[in-house]
Amino acid sequence: MAPERKEMVDQLSADPELMAILADPLFQQLLVECSSNPGALAAHMKNAGVAAAKVQKLVDAGLIAS
Repeated sequence: MAPERKEMVDQLSADPELMAILADPLFQQLLVECSSNPGALAAHMKNAGVAAAKVQKLVDAGLIAS
């Protein structure tokens, strides 16, 4: 693993909120959906509920691109 990638993984792993999001089975399903249908991400971002905040947290962390 490249040093910069390892550093990113270490930083992400140190964030308990981010790790909880990634461990959530329903959110994992959302990520799978978005990987096969990029337009789904925009739809989930419009959701004023918790999903939008979780998606934004992953965007801010650099894990997904909006």
